[in-house]
Amino acid sequence: MADPIVIVGAGQAGAALAAKLRALGYAGPLALIGAEPVPPYQRPPLSKKYVSRELTFDRLLVRPASWYAEQQIDLRLDCAAVAIDPAEKTLSLSDGTRLRYVKLALTTGARPRRLPPEIGGDLGGVFAIRTVSDADAIAPLLQPGKRLLVIGGAISGWRRRQSPQARACRSRSSRWRRASCSASPPRRPPIISARCIGSTASRSWNPPPSCA
Repeated sequence: MADPIVIVGAGQAGAALAAKLRALGYAGPLALIGAEPVPPYQRPPLSKKYVSRELTFDRLLVRPASWYAEQQIDLRLDCAAVAIDPAEKTLSLSDGTRLRYVKLALTTGARPRRLPPEIGGDLGGVFAIRTVSDADAIAPLLQPGKRLLVIGGAISGWRRRQSPQARACRSRSSRWRRASCSASPPRRPPIISARCIGSTASRSWNPPPSCA
């Protein structure tokens, strides 16, 4: 049997690539590797309509779960790629298996940068939203009267603030702008308020005027 084309990253991009290969007539073996235990889904709605429960998870799916078997795509979930050997054209997976490939595509996307523990990243109630499990963890905590701090002024942060639950919270968005701040770091690490959504502790730092 011929070695497959392997796509690492079972998100929206990985699923789209697999669909495109089949649409272009590629009939050979095809494998799609995903670290999450669920089929590929859309991530943008996570921070708004999914976390507010306006959409159920099945409506986020890029394709029905049965589609991958119908297209003879080897969908391997809850299994992360841990090593690539380009010389041998092999991929090592977290379940201990090694998979040979004829072509390899990386569609893993990016992850949000977490706050370091020394500035509150390890506090209870501090979240990053990238996966459906992240959204499931934060959704029950969005209650009226809670204080919510959103770090990140891009579209995901904006959507998070626009959800009905976030509007019911006392919401604030913070976006770090390097150009307006001093080039030299403060003598102690900047502590952005971690007092959000049921946090077990509170830490704060008052930035210099140029960073306010």
